[in-house]
Amino acid sequence: MSKKNWSALSLLGVVCCLVLVGCGDSANNETAENAVAPEGASSADAESAVADNSPETDAEYLPAPEGNLSGPYMAAQSMDDANGLLQLAGVSLQHGMQLAKSGDESGYDYLAQAAQVLRKAKAAGAEVPSQMCALAFYKEACGLSLKGDVESGLAALEEAIRCGFDDKNLLNTDTDIAALRKTERFTEMMESMDEIIAAAAAEEAKAQLASAETFDFDFALTDFNGEEQSLEKLKGKVLIVDIWGTWCPPCRAEIPSFVKLQETYGDQGFQMIGLNYERVAKDKVAETVLSFMEENGINYPCAPGTDEIKDQVPGFRGFPTTLFIDHTGKVRMSAVGLHRYGYLEAIVKTLLEEKDA
Repeated sequence: MSKKNWSALSLLGVVCCLVLVGCGDSANNETAENAVAPEGASSADAESAVADNSPETDAEYLPAPEGNLSGPYMAAQSMDDANGLLQLAGVSLQHGMQLAKSGDESGYDYLAQAAQVLRKAKAAGAEVPSQMCALAFYKEACGLSLKGDVESGLAALEEAIRCGFDDKNLLNTDTDIAALRKTERFTEMMESMDEIIAAAAAEEAKAQLASAETFDFDFALTDFNGEEQSLEKLKGKVLIVDIWGTWCPPCRAEIPSFVKLQETYGDQGFQMIGLNYERVAKDKVAETVLSFMEENGINYPCAPGTDEIKDQVPGFRGFPTTLFIDHTGKVRMSAVGLHRYGYLEAIVKTLLEEKDA
């Protein structure tokens, strides 16, 4: 793989680790160390061709990495729950990316472990970020292809695509998967990629909306442009309420998706609104947010959030927290961390279909 591709995927690896917990309510998450879920932080079965390689016991996990990833790696193995599996997968993914980028082939073993542990986390009922799955399963496919296990590599690649991996340029140029590209199945996957991703996203959205816990939520605020915004005023529309801050890396990374949603579905009964929690002096908040909105083309209202509003979210875990609200004003589900556009769009489309039914 080229250095350019590795740099892009390495950055995505750090972002995916941030997805585990988003930005903490008080912790500074700007550094790579904090990109992995810290100790104590909150944060469909695989195809048989790759699932058979999953480790059965903790003793089968790879040795702990040296340096600042060692502590989180060992702590994750002792947690014995879904959050521990997510943390173990995140550390394995980041460490594997670092090793493989440097030319150390053992990196692919850690990348394969990340994918295998994510399958265990999903089987345990954990909410596994699709962007993280997409990257982990793609890198697992790379390692399997390099080892000559084409069948398992194709199975892992299909999992990655179902999770939203859609970088067609990389799929057509990455030397790691050259063996996969020679197959008819690869060609078929490329031709039907958009349909595969859309169908999987719609299926995931409906399942999550059906099982998610709801809670009472309300707000009435004046936005940064002086307009009144309230849940009561917006009833009848499908809403996404983004609880975020301009200081938060995954919050900033998600903004283009929200802008695109507003552009695409704003005239179909959808509305975005951001509730900001900033880390600047009170008299600088409006200036900070308005400047960010202008620089990033934000096309929907943002308003200063309050503790009373944030405290309505049960067990608030971090930023960004995204609330999906149906046309009746009911919170249908919430999600923490950065999510890909296809995931967000699928939920919005499902709620709009309900509204128009």
